[in-house]
Amino acid sequence: MTIIALDAAHFQPWLEACLDADFLGSKRRRHASPASRVVDAHGNIHDEHTGEFTAKGDGEAHPAALEAAIEGWVYGGRAGCTAIRQSIASGTPSAEARVLLDALSREKANAPVLYRGFPLMDGGAETLFVTDSEIDLNLSSFSSSRERSDSFLDTGNYPPPTAQAVRLVLSGGSQSLDLVEHGPVDPELPKGVTGSSMIAQEQEWITGGRFRIDYVRPVPDPWGPDRPGGGNDYTVPTWEVGLTQVAVIR
Repeated sequence: MTIIALDAAHFQPWLEACLDADFLGSKRRRHASPASRVVDAHGNIHDEHTGEFTAKGDGEAHPAALEAAIEGWVYGGRAGCTAIRQSIASGTPSAEARVLLDALSREKANAPVLYRGFPLMDGGAETLFVTDSEIDLNLSSFSSSRERSDSFLDTGNYPPPTAQAVRLVLSGGSQSLDLVEHGPVDPELPKGVTGSSMIAQEQEWITGGRFRIDYVRPVPDPWGPDRPGGGNDYTVPTWEVGLTQVAVIR
């Protein structure tokens, strides 16, 4: 897989705004306390709760640094995730961003089909996404569960008539980082839940880079008549956009 350097000049602002919104674990991220482990500029890890210090090993980042960076992405609140993305767009990635980008660059291009759902309140998906063109994405969350991803096609109560829902479908074989495999043990399991983390329940992966748009097509609203805000049999135009990764972000 080709590795490509991307910054704010390459990203579509309207699309980045959609991807910057809460995705997986939105309620957890909105109310989470800041992650306790912080990665410094040298890749060392400081645990602000215990005072523990873990030095970076030779070569790739210490596994604890990757866990800490993922912890910041997932549990650092929406601001933590956004800060990582903004640092990449600025051309000066933060320590956490560098750890995540390095780990992503070491992954094999063998991820399963991944999904990303988001509302597009002003509509226009059928013209914003153009078949056979390419788009660049900052580091972004996806899920290997279409059902989980579709739960984020939420246009809210009484959306404007322009509202649409968009499901991105990233074809198998992308270079993506599996947060279930590399992430920390979930410290915020709901009461009574044991044996699996919320990361695992959400089946979260992260990736970014350059992507070819393979198709853009209307699909049935997966929420069907259960979508709130419009009365009986209310649905929102839903578009599926097929993507193939052609280069991974660094």
